[in-house]
Amino acid sequence: MAALQRLHTLSVDLASIFNNRVIYLPNIDVLHHVTHLHISNAWASWQGGTQTIGVEKLQQVTHLSIHLSTMHTEVSILRGILERENLVAMVLWRKAFVIEEQVRDWLHSHDLIDTCIVIFNSADFFSIAQGGGFWKDVESLVDWRRRTNAEPFATPEDF
Repeated sequence: MAALQRLHTLSVDLASIFNNRVIYLPNIDVLHHVTHLHISNAWASWQGGTQTIGVEKLQQVTHLSIHLSTMHTEVSILRGILERENLVAMVLWRKAFVIEEQVRDWLHSHDLIDTCIVIFNSADFFSIAQGGGFWKDVESLVDWRRRTNAEPFATPEDF
């Protein structure tokens, strides 16, 4: 168990661990030390019944990568994540058939506008994530936006 307490970065497919969606992430001890979290399940940002799976309650997570569905994502989940003072970056993965402009419009319509939000095409996941510098690349983009006073969602040409 001591080795798990040193786990700070995790990419997880919740469906491969749990046999249903009735889970509450803050109750999972191994997640208590994770600061960089990618959840591969699209439903992680949805609300099932009266409660979420609690991704917005993982206060120690400073870097979150999660799928976005403009049809199903619960706005309160994203808002709860964005309200954290320690949040460095939130990567939102869009479906390949959804153009980035649609995601930006959806985020704007829900007043979810922040320089720490990075939007990627889920079809590019393996090419983006395989380089080993995924979080460093995301951090450099967020840092560039803050340094240059760029608009939220802006991306430099060489990114």
